[in-house]
Amino acid sequence: MNANERKVLVMKSATVYRQKLRELRDEKAWTLVELANEVKRHYAPGVTDVMLSMIERGERQPSSKLFNGICAALGVDRDVLLVRGDRDAAA
Repeated sequence: MNANERKVLVMKSATVYRQKLRELRDEKAWTLVELANEVKRHYAPGVTDVMLSMIERGERQPSSKLFNGICAALGVDRDVLLVRGDRDAAA
C-alpha cells in the first residue's frame, strides 16, 4: 500500500467512525449533552458536548481513554467504532 492509498484509507476510516458514532447516538435518541453526561460516568468529568461534537465532525480525535469512555457510554465494543481497513469497507 503506497502513501496515497494509506491517506485515503485513513480519511475513509475517520468518516466511517464519525458516521457510526452519530448512528449509535441517534439510535439511543441522545443529544450530545446526554452522550457527554454518560461519557462522564465512564471517563472523566471534563468531557463536554462541544468536545464530542468536534469528534463527530472530525475536528478532533479522541484520546484512547476518551474513546473507551464513548464506547462504554454507548454500550458497544471498541471494534464497533474502529474501522479495520478493507474488512469494514467491504461490509
